[in-house]
Amino acid sequence: MHLGLNNFITKVSAQAAEKKLGETFLNYGTTSNLNSVLQSTIDFIFNLALILSITFIAVGAVKFMASAGDKKAAEDAKDTIKYAFIGLLALFLLNLLLPMFLKVFLG
Repeated sequence: MHLGLNNFITKVSAQAAEKKLGETFLNYGTTSNLNSVLQSTIDFIFNLALILSITFIAVGAVKFMASAGDKKAAEDAKDTIKYAFIGLLALFLLNLLLPMFLKVFLG
């Protein structure tokens, strides 16, 4: 009789622990399986990279306006903007291709 109670307590504890795994991870989804954790991490990194790209475009624009006719400074500012746009393009391409890659390899 005592062993039956221990098994019951163990099963209830396991179910309670399992429900805790369903809590949100950085408010991007649940941590109940690998796919959702991976998707949450990818979304977080994508949003961070998007913010950084837009920030660098703005920094390049300010540098360009502050160059005041200095050709070297203006060229550096144009390069900053150009590389930020290249990064933004790479980010969107990665956002398109990564779900297909994950679906093929993780199912």
